[in-house]
Amino acid sequence: MTTSPTNPHSRPEETEHHEIDRLGQDLRRNAAVIPRRPQLDWIRQIRSQFECFRTRMKQHLAWEEERGYLQVVLDRRPTLSGRLENLRTEHLDLCLLLDELSRIAERMTPERLLLVRDFCNRAGDLIGYIEHHESEENDLLEFVFSHDIGTKD
Repeated sequence: MTTSPTNPHSRPEETEHHEIDRLGQDLRRNAAVIPRRPQLDWIRQIRSQFECFRTRMKQHLAWEEERGYLQVVLDRRPTLSGRLENLRTEHLDLCLLLDELSRIAERMTPERLLLVRDFCNRAGDLIGYIEHHESEENDLLEFVFSHDIGTKD
């Protein structure tokens, strides 16, 4: 099964991950090229792009928590509860960072170039943190299921 958002057989979470990844990559790409003198239109565009990403990411994190965050991991491997709790705590930290960047974005103006640069650098870093977090979740799931089905002798 492919994970394309246009594939009618995709699971909703696959489509959601794909969309968040796309939004994050677009934001990262646009934040990586800061104009020497950012104009208000550029600032508004990147602010809007970030707010779309932020909203979608926070909804996704809340959705994961509501579903019983990686409960299948805890059910199969209770000894991994510490690692799972670390990942759950990262959800709180990611939300905090998203909100903090939103406050900085609201203060950006063409005259406040330092804020613009800081926002863009931190947005790129945050996307990297999110990618790492998702990778850790995937690694944990893969570990649990590959060991449970006996592929790791």
